[in-house]
Amino acid sequence: MPLHAPLFFEKFLALPYDGTVIGNSYYVTLNEDSGLRLRIDFYSTIRDGEYGGLRASLLSPDKGTIDIAVLSFTDHDTFAARDARLQRHPGDGLHGVIREVRRDDRPPWQGGDFTSLRRAVVDYVEVWAPAAAEAARRRSASAARQSRKVAELPTRPMTGGRRAR
Repeated sequence: MPLHAPLFFEKFLALPYDGTVIGNSYYVTLNEDSGLRLRIDFYSTIRDGEYGGLRASLLSPDKGTIDIAVLSFTDHDTFAARDARLQRHPGDGLHGVIREVRRDDRPPWQGGDFTSLRRAVVDYVEVWAPAAAEAARRRSASAARQSRKVAELPTRPMTGGRRAR
């Protein structure tokens, strides 16, 4: 079963960068001048087809991999609600992980809370590429202002003149 990577990275993780999904990985150019790139992919556990988080890799065309950070689903409470509901506990082999093998075609990460994981990726980018992080913050703030403007639109149609009695 697929991980539905494009849907995950573009709609659910929803990072504030202009990235591209290739296979099960998400790529972002952080600095055009240096070619510094961020690659995020699903981090495998020791079991085939099972993932315990995301791996963020900082890549340079000249130096190769500069840094790698593993962001676990457990550390970021991504599936805390799901695991509590299903009575999954640390050490039982099912806690805080997703699996590719499913009985249906639903994404294995469906129902996760990605807020903390998203924040961790943004913090990671800020350490290595502050200018890219600042540009992303500006884009996010602009998008938030736009959504507030849309939310402030009147819900009733406006009519001109006096109200009828």
